[in-house]
Amino acid sequence: MEIGKMAEWQAADLIKRIKTETAERYVDRHKAFDAAIAALEEIQWYRGLGTVEECRRAMEKQKPKKPIDDTAFGVCPNCHNEFNSELVNEYDIKHCIYCGQAIDIKNYYLPKIIEGKISNTGWPIDGHTLILTSWDYDNYESWHLYKWKPEDERAVIETVFITETEAGMCLYDTLEEFAERWKEWEPEGSFCIPLENVEVIKVLQEERKEDENVNPAN
Repeated sequence: MEIGKMAEWQAADLIKRIKTETAERYVDRHKAFDAAIAALEEIQWYRGLGTVEECRRAMEKQKPKKPIDDTAFGVCPNCHNEFNSELVNEYDIKHCIYCGQAIDIKNYYLPKIIEGKISNTGWPIDGHTLILTSWDYDNYESWHLYKWKPEDERAVIETVFITETEAGMCLYDTLEEFAERWKEWEPEGSFCIPLENVEVIKVLQEERKEDENVNPAN
């Protein structure tokens, strides 16, 4: 019996009755043991690959899908995690590093993303290092606020409150009221910082424009 054709119960049964087995089937008893053990190991290896459904899901992940474009980095359509910035920077995104989903980034626009230190704005964010984006839809005329660390959040809240109050767009009279409703605010992308007020500390992602017809504003 071929190893690949031996079922698990057959291999186990063979090991149990090998002492009474005659030489008609196996000339060498040790070879019989080896064949049975090899069959069990092979079965165990296949089991390690997962269930049939798990294997089907793994195969499905190899079909490239376009990323979700609701963030500047891009989001995996399967697990909804953002792409690793270093892979984006190297233009080598082929699979999501979190779940293995194959990613299709053809005809997909990615803006430039940096860590930038803010200065000379007169706003509370001066001296803070924030994550900013640069887009071609506004001809790269300014940096756009994208993300910030928890320790920088208060300065960002105060800055957005001050600038929106000065523009007559703030719905709240006090900073405390504004801060309470902060989670409802979405300053990311819409809050702009002049180019001359930003020192680029680190480039997290270079702009990617695979297809010149792509309009990132859409």
